[in-house]
Amino acid sequence: DESEYVRRGAVEVLNEVVTIDAIKDLVDALRDADWWVRVRSADALGTLGGPRVVEAVLELTRDPDEFARRYAIEILNTLPDPRAVPALIAALDDEDWWVRERAVDALGKAGDPSAVEPILRMMGRDTRTLPLCVRALGAIGSPSVVEPLCRLVDSEDTDTRREALQALVALAQKDLPDEARQSIVTVLDKAGLRVARS
Repeated sequence: DESEYVRRGAVEVLNEVVTIDAIKDLVDALRDADWWVRVRSADALGTLGGPRVVEAVLELTRDPDEFARRYAIEILNTLPDPRAVPALIAALDDEDWWVRERAVDALGKAGDPSAVEPILRMMGRDTRTLPLCVRALGAIGSPSVVEPLCRLVDSEDTDTRREALQALVALAQKDLPDEARQSIVTVLDKAGLRVARS
């Protein structure tokens, strides 16, 4: 509507409605000329929460509008939900670099081991994302990340090496199978870092 007061009222109503269309409208309202409309839209998107919001946002991860996809991924970053993992994995192939990178962050927070292989594939496609992906693998923390992280300690990229070492130090504190733990201890010893042996 041309009237900012009508738009403000509409955003207030949308604050109470959790549907795919309502959330898309709130995302679109983040571009409104009126600061109040933008702020209330952001408030609504940040506080709605719950399973219905996740379901609605999952649809937006495939929206043709990159702005909508970016906000969808941001919302999934703040509302970790196992149902979002397949959509986040699909977002690793998004044409927008920002969507791809924020999806990596969200997958790290989700901690689902099914994301390990897709993240490793992404690392092979885009070396600029190596440190970010290594951090996410460390956050996932499953035994399946140990071998790739051990290899990445020898990376030519300084940031990647640092992230891999930090991730391995954190993993060494977890309850891991003996073989994985021994691999970590060996790599960290070689790097001059000591961990308590259990």
